[in-house]
Amino acid sequence: AILASGVSVGERTRVRRSVLLEGASVGAGCVVSDSIVGPGAQIGDECQIGPGVVLGEGAMIGSGNVLDPGARIFPGAVLGEEAVTP
Repeated sequence: AILASGVSVGERTRVRRSVLLEGASVGAGCVVSDSIVGPGAQIGDECQIGPGVVLGEGAMIGSGNVLDPGARIFPGAVLGEEAVTP
């Protein structure tokens, strides 16, 4: 994984083969795989970010979301808690 400056990653979170750009944050208990997390994007607790996901700059993903492989989240978009689940 590549973590730019100012990135924060919560406890029990696994980041694999992903790029987290400047100022991105990932909450506790998440899995981020083969994805790109844009600058300033925020991922809440207990989220699963599947392979090929791209989060745009400043996107906000609430806790408990599961993003399917290849999902694209536009810059500044906001997903509430558990908006996307299996």
